Amino acid sequence: MLPDDAMAGDPRSAAPAAGSLMTDRQMHGAASPPSRPHSISGAPPWAALLTGLVVRLAWGAVVPGTPLRGDEETYVALARSLAAGHGYVAFGVPFTHYLPGWPLTLAVPLVLGFDLTGARVMQCLISTTVCFWAFLLGSRLVSRRVGVTAAWVGAFFPPLIWFSHLLTSETVSAALVGGWAVLGAKYVGDGGGWQRASGLAVLGALLPLFRAELVVVAPLPFLVRALEAAPRRELVRAAGACLAVAVALLPWWLYNERRFGEFIPLSTAGGVGLWIASHDPPLTDFDTPEFLAAATRLTIPGRPKNTDAAYAAEARDRIRQDPILYLSGRLLNLPRFWLGSHSETVPGAEPPLRIALKQGRYWAVAVKMTGFASQALLVAAALVGAVISFRRGVPLLLCLTVAMKFAAHAPFVQTPRFSLHLAPVLFAYAAAAAAFGVDRARRGKGPTPVTGTQGAALSNR
Repeated sequence: MLPDDAMAGDPRSAAPAAGSLMTDRQMHGAASPPSRPHSISGAPPWAALLTGLVVRLAWGAVVPGTPLRGDEETYVALARSLAAGHGYVAFGVPFTHYLPGWPLTLAVPLVLGFDLTGARVMQCLISTTVCFWAFLLGSRLVSRRVGVTAAWVGAFFPPLIWFSHLLTSETVSAALVGGWAVLGAKYVGDGGGWQRASGLAVLGALLPLFRAELVVVAPLPFLVRALEAAPRRELVRAAGACLAVAVALLPWWLYNERRFGEFIPLSTAGGVGLWIASHDPPLTDFDTPEFLAAATRLTIPGRPKNTDAAYAAEARDRIRQDPILYLSGRLLNLPRFWLGSHSETVPGAEPPLRIALKQGRYWAVAVKMTGFASQALLVAAALVGAVISFRRGVPLLLCLTVAMKFAAHAPFVQTPRFSLHLAPVLFAYAAAAAAFGVDRARRGKGPTPVTGTQGAALSNR
């Protein structure tokens, strides 16, 4: 509920909270009486979450399954090996390419005897939590109205629904980033004692166990907070967050040291990724003759770190021969981080759009157009929402997180699924843009009543 003084039009409620859009009270005057919401945005968030879960489960029941392939096949092989007690092995080979967070999580339903069906139900639940974090982020940034809108956006966002049945790390990464962003935004805005700081540091330390590029984000909330208050204390806490990351990764370091006698801080995917990106055009299939020949030539059995270094060295040599070609290729490739159909996860929609049109595969065309349109609309709305929010004093944390995530992939070949890791943030910003557009339209028609669920007073402060 709004505080009594706010309901009575107390002057203190007229100032917007830091990091909030203007509330309807400030736009239309404090004397307007409260009224009930007139749209789906006023529904309780649990309606959006339940709807999102039902949609995901229904999608899995309606769409036929496909054989495991690519990253999904490898993740499942690692999870099954862990569940059987055979170690971190895939296809008979000790693995370091993927970090262990998602295979360990995926092994849980397998150990409990639910096999892949149970794993996909778990994935649907994880996907639904992305909508919940979007709700909390939107409420924190602007108001509960925006938060509920963000949850509904997530509930029906097609690519997130499609990925809810793909057993890769994209969905769980989005959920973890969302939870961390909510706690981080609250900490930056309100501060907190050692308990809150410790919880934030622990969650930040878990992120690199799922995605290597997230290793740098753990100290960000403390560094951003240090710009506003108690810099010495916040810098100490930032150092503590870095230490928490090292402690979380320590078992992985020791395990690889015992297996290979090498210090492997994160994964051994960077050299291979750079090698692929150094080609013109970049290779898109690990089964191409060129890649298979390189794997035979550069792989050093039992030495994954040295193997990764060999790939990286050959890639750097190729880049030095024509750096402009590499840089121009990366610049032209950058938009793929944000724009893509995500349709490769949908059975029957795997071919490129040009081939699908030529062959008359209208199901694939429909899926791809849905994916392209929804992704482009989300990114455009999120950009507008971010600009509007930033102009109103939103803390730098979320903007820095998005920028660092984007920059971490810049040297390599971009794939649209990387943007899904930021889904809760994008949903919240897109909902903020939608709310701003609605408010502007209302102002153009004259004063409208304020609802009891709107305003920065209901943000998570």
